[in-house]
Amino acid sequence: MLVYYFVPFTYRAKPNVVIKELYVVEPCRSQGVGKLLMQAVAKEAERNGCGVIKWWVAKWNQRSIEFYEKLGAKIDPEWHEFQMSEKAFHELAQS
Repeated sequence: MLVYYFVPFTYRAKPNVVIKELYVVEPCRSQGVGKLLMQAVAKEAERNGCGVIKWWVAKWNQRSIEFYEKLGAKIDPEWHEFQMSEKAFHELAQS
């Protein structure tokens, strides 16, 4: 399963594809299923004139990191991911 969406991105003046989820059930791993899913989303990115495909991987998930690197992906050193907890955004909304 691969879930993705498009996000307009003004920096490149092209949309980004953001992969929300990529999951292959354990019995089907190491059989090329993940690569086929990534190829399919790459074709969608081409068809839609996208500038980049983005996703997030937990630092501890070495198997996934190695898989993505084999496909030619690189960890982006230029951007920091920020998140705001529910508590923090409630406090901000009330301030």
